[in-house]
Amino acid sequence: MGNIKNIRLLALAVFLCVVGGLWYGQYAWRNYQTDKKNQISYTAFMDKVSSGGISRVGIAGDQITAEGKSGERFLLFLPAGAELPSLLLEKRIEFSSKPPAGRPKWFELSIILIVSVFLF
Repeated sequence: MGNIKNIRLLALAVFLCVVGGLWYGQYAWRNYQTDKKNQISYTAFMDKVSSGGISRVGIAGDQITAEGKSGERFLLFLPAGAELPSLLLEKRIEFSSKPPAGRPKWFELSIILIVSVFLF
């Protein structure tokens, strides 16, 4: 009787991990596709900055999110050695900076859960 309960518990844990993995994969794929649509090159971004087409910029590590004057949003990555903040200050464009985004805490928890299930 005890073996059947353990097998059911293991099957439930595996099922929940699979469902959680599928849900996370769908969430990550949607975000990736959305970001990919709005991604522009650094050169195109600099052209928009120079022409006054950018109203706001956010910098997180090497990732830049920008908002155009007409409300569209852009995503790009800062090349090494770029002097973007001084140019933004010169053009009087509002910008903010944050540390690079880390993985969510639940990611580590899910890894611990998966390892625990297989060890159990």
